[in-house]
Amino acid sequence: MAGVALASLSSGTGELSFLALTHYYGPFSQAAWGSGTGAAGLIGAGYYSITTTTIGLSVKSSLLASSILPLVMVMDFFLMLPRGPLRNTVSSQHRDEGLEYEEGNEDVLDREDRGLLADPLER
Repeated sequence: MAGVALASLSSGTGELSFLALTHYYGPFSQAAWGSGTGAAGLIGAGYYSITTTTIGLSVKSSLLASSILPLVMVMDFFLMLPRGPLRNTVSSQHRDEGLEYEEGNEDVLDREDRGLLADPLER
């Protein structure tokens, strides 16, 4: 029962963290987050059903195979999401505090701001 409680706590914390980040990416991100949350329930249940019945994996093997998904989420955050909205918030906080924002790497920063989801023609 403690495992279920810890899984629920970590799931809720993750949901709140991602929902809080939608503030930086506009209203479309909230719709995408909601759709993704709903789809995750369907896909997760379907994945478990298919791996345990059709493919014939044991429950343990099925759950171990899906344990890489948190790593995929971390990679998605750092590789796919554009960092511009987050960086702009940090740089405005630095201005408010009277700190200098480092310059000189505009080209690298510009590419990082767009992320993998940007229009390929803009890269």
